[in-house]
Amino acid sequence: MVHSKETMHLYGLPEIMNDVPESFVRSKIIPRKHAAAFLSMYREIQQGSPHSSCTVEILAADGKYYWNTITMTTVFNGQHKPVRAIGVVENITQHKEMEYAYLKEETYRRALLADTLFYAEINLTEGIIDTLSEMNTQELMEHLCRSYDQYLRVEGIKNIHREDYPKFLETFSRKNLLANYANGIQELKLEYRHLTNFGKTCWVETTAHMMKDPVSGDIRCLLYLHDIDAAKRERLTLENASRLDPLTKLYNKGAAETLIRSQLEASSPDACHAFIIIDLDHFKKINDLHGHACGDKVLKETAKRIQQHFRSDDIIGRIGGDEFIAFIKNIPSKDFLIQKLEKLRYTVVPFRGILTYSMGICLTSNYGFDFEVLYEKADIALYHSKARGRNCFTFYTSVMHLPEQNGITRSEIVMEPEDSAWSEEIFHALIENLEDITYLSDPYTYELLYVSPQVRDILGLSGNDPIGKKCYEVLQGEHKPCPFCTNHLLDQKPVIWEHHHRLLNRDYLLKDKFITWNHRKVRMELAIDITDLKLNGIQQRFSIALTEYASLLESLSGTKEILQGTAQTLGKFYQADDVCLIHPTHTGNSYHFKCLWHYENSISQSALVQLTQIEKYAFIQDLFYTNDIIHIPDIEMLRPNYPEEMLLLERYEIRQMLGFSFSAEHPKNACLILSNPHTCGNELHFLRLVCHLLTNRLHSIDAEKKLDYNFWHDALTGLYNLASFSSYTKKRHFEELSSVGLVLADINGFKQINNTMGYSFGNQVLLDTARVFREYFPDAYHFRLSGNEFCIICENASGKYFYQQISLLQADPIVLRHDGISFGYHWMQKEVDFSILKSLAEDSMMEEKQKYYMETPYFAKRHRPTILQQTLRDLKEERFLIYLQPKVDLSSRKLIGAEALIRYRHEERGLIAPDFFIPPLEKEHLIRYIDLFVLEQACRLLRRWQQEGRKTFPISINFSRITLMEEEILPSLLELVHTYQISPSLIQIEITETIEEKDRDVLLTLSHQLRQAGFTIALDDFGTKYTNLSILTYMDFDVLKLDRSLIQTLCFRASNQTIIKHVIQMCRELPVEVIAEGIENEEQAALLTSMGCPSAQGYLFGAPMPISEFESRFMPAETDFKTSP
Repeated sequence: MVHSKETMHLYGLPEIMNDVPESFVRSKIIPRKHAAAFLSMYREIQQGSPHSSCTVEILAADGKYYWNTITMTTVFNGQHKPVRAIGVVENITQHKEMEYAYLKEETYRRALLADTLFYAEINLTEGIIDTLSEMNTQELMEHLCRSYDQYLRVEGIKNIHREDYPKFLETFSRKNLLANYANGIQELKLEYRHLTNFGKTCWVETTAHMMKDPVSGDIRCLLYLHDIDAAKRERLTLENASRLDPLTKLYNKGAAETLIRSQLEASSPDACHAFIIIDLDHFKKINDLHGHACGDKVLKETAKRIQQHFRSDDIIGRIGGDEFIAFIKNIPSKDFLIQKLEKLRYTVVPFRGILTYSMGICLTSNYGFDFEVLYEKADIALYHSKARGRNCFTFYTSVMHLPEQNGITRSEIVMEPEDSAWSEEIFHALIENLEDITYLSDPYTYELLYVSPQVRDILGLSGNDPIGKKCYEVLQGEHKPCPFCTNHLLDQKPVIWEHHHRLLNRDYLLKDKFITWNHRKVRMELAIDITDLKLNGIQQRFSIALTEYASLLESLSGTKEILQGTAQTLGKFYQADDVCLIHPTHTGNSYHFKCLWHYENSISQSALVQLTQIEKYAFIQDLFYTNDIIHIPDIEMLRPNYPEEMLLLERYEIRQMLGFSFSAEHPKNACLILSNPHTCGNELHFLRLVCHLLTNRLHSIDAEKKLDYNFWHDALTGLYNLASFSSYTKKRHFEELSSVGLVLADINGFKQINNTMGYSFGNQVLLDTARVFREYFPDAYHFRLSGNEFCIICENASGKYFYQQISLLQADPIVLRHDGISFGYHWMQKEVDFSILKSLAEDSMMEEKQKYYMETPYFAKRHRPTILQQTLRDLKEERFLIYLQPKVDLSSRKLIGAEALIRYRHEERGLIAPDFFIPPLEKEHLIRYIDLFVLEQACRLLRRWQQEGRKTFPISINFSRITLMEEEILPSLLELVHTYQISPSLIQIEITETIEEKDRDVLLTLSHQLRQAGFTIALDDFGTKYTNLSILTYMDFDVLKLDRSLIQTLCFRASNQTIIKHVIQMCRELPVEVIAEGIENEEQAALLTSMGCPSAQGYLFGAPMPISEFESRFMPAETDFKTSP
């Protein structure tokens, strides 16, 4: 037999082959199972048949068998005798595979129809119905006259619940079925409610199974319906119970999030939805004062009220203790939503007073359809609502933000002051405490931004909202900006001045200044009515003194300085002998006395000192705390009731007393007393104004301190909160400390404690936990990071002390009760790197939590099997996907390898990164299934590349430490590579450089065994966590991977360049291959090349990508074996 060049190339045959056809069978080019048909074809030709053919498998040059049809045509001589034959070989592998698939589909189809309520066979290519079950001939002909899509619409309207009908029509439309088949999806399922002949609903599942007819090439579909009513209703009952908050019967946090995400993903680009977070104002007081049972009633009533104000198909959920979420779909306008929210705000829950709501809203029309983005922005808007004084709602705008998390000092955490006097947040928190007439306006457009209730009352604006109107029109009755406007002066400093209001015919002392409002400069004006003082005829002296005092208050921030300045102002104005401050001690059994100001040569202050020493405090109690203003024009009026005090007053020549009492946080319930005012002693209006200004200023300082404290502290335990922790770790220079000990603590089974014992009991557990942490580490920082997670940071303490206190703490009865507390801790000295320290403590914590889960029957028996079953199901359904990231030679930029990375394909959320699903699997010790899956996929891929004639290269796989610690891991790895007949040298196993001390010996032995078996070992993450150069001397490995943390700062940190350069040099001498991870730009690549780094991996060369994309970009096939000869 003489072969053509194409046949020789495709099948690896010599040009001339003897002893045919038997030689084809002996050499197994034709497999034994096809030998009879092949030899029969040759016999027919030899016997004189003009044509003969057979269909057999033929061995190709790539080592695989392909289906071919061989057609032989006999050539006769002049005597009609056969002298030779010409053979044509046609590759029909694809057609044959389709036939087999069709046969399998038919077998599968018959099995599927064994237990169906109804089925139909449809020709999707033609769009017609071939067969319908359970119909007589006349009914069948009526339906066959319709197109498939017509049938779908008519039958759907009659037989499918109206809420499910759109999804049914979309899923099983001819267009959608064909599109899915073109994308490789052969089966679609949908569960929906079917309407029975009796008007009832029954849950069914319809499946569309598609296949290609090998003869006509048409796409055919088998549509069949199963009754799932009983199972579905049982499942819905269970799901509904698991999705609802047990107290309010609203959706719980997880269910609400899932439903909202689903709505967002299904939304059209022009849809407008509202994402709302609702918080009950001052709810903690109800629990504290009336108990949690009463608080629960309020929460249930609140949930009921919220549901009543929104539509039935809106999504309402409870996401925290007193925090709710609402997702309002397809709002027609912003005004529509505002009306809804206003009604909700005023339909408050009655409870021995009034309970109100604060709300934050973010609209999808402005900020897109990403759940995390909407949640974050609605949360920021909620913060602004609370900062504005609560009982309001705020729409998020792009200029809003949360307060920055600033630094921690050794003694306290404080917010750094802003450039302007008050930020918007602080202004809103304080404004409810101020009695001054106040408004805010835009200094450029003159539009009013805020108007206080006092202004609204004075000008009669209660029925007319002035916001957005011109300040000069509303406040002054002008048609253009006021000629006396002070805006041009306020850039330098606040302006305090007097003004006669023409319309009101009143005189005011005004204080104008610029403050921050929504991160823009606005004008704030405070006004004090001084009309009465002017009528008393001391206008000039009063105006000067009051203006000076207002300016003084503006310049001072400390309580002590403010009180001293106030005393000086009053003493000079009234020409008093002295001004004293009197306030009770913290026990209430005595009084503190302090002279804040006195006139030269005055002796009266000694009298008041003596007064505070009297055992009977009737004089102070009755006199100083009866009224705000204290006015004693003649002390003789005291003689009948206070004879002992009168003796002292006369001895020290005190004839008159003037003053006021005021309330502030520090000092509390205090009095300022003037002795012997020589001027204006009967003029009390100035005194009242000073008292008013002082009280407002002290209230604002107290409110700022409270706001600051609440922002940085946990409300329940008083410990620092997560914001403080973030600020601390950001600002603290750990490298300057001699040592740092870090403790992470997690209360085991805390959710179970709340569910079984109640939230009040759970709160007490948290308080007890915080208390013992303070007891054992009194000089440390204590943080509550989340519900049941705590952190302790101990600075400059010895390791002996740190570990000793840990041991004592772990043995404390508070720690040991219930399911105990899991601790993760580590101590580090000299050049402390907090990120490394925290990572080590987290690793330790994870191991402790794993022990708890494995030793706790509830988790060990219920939780782990559920995750295991789900993981195995996901593996079977191919939800885990392999992505490849290329590794390149830095000099040539040629491909030298790849790293296999895992991704998870979620039905609703799309691709999910490993950070979200790997930790739970590691926690449950189930990560081996993923690690071995990745290895098997890599082996299968390498084997396919070899069969296709592609160039192969090592694929690296990052194994979990938990998997590598298994006793029989090596046999499992060897079994996989032998099954797929690939060399172990093509598999590179990455072992993290951060090996725990207790695991090191086991992993070192394993690495040696792996190398002996032919695998290559890569030391991953070198340069992060607790890098130890000694590991280079005693661990067997082939590749060292420089961590991306070193590369990120490479271009601007000289120390990193020096370290990397010497590491590369050491590896070259060992010898060990070096690869740099995380290369993102050419500048990094050029620097590494100059340092002698041979290879790299990073987004500069390619992000992790699907296998098909990787193959098309980096390694196109050299031969296409499906081409016909």
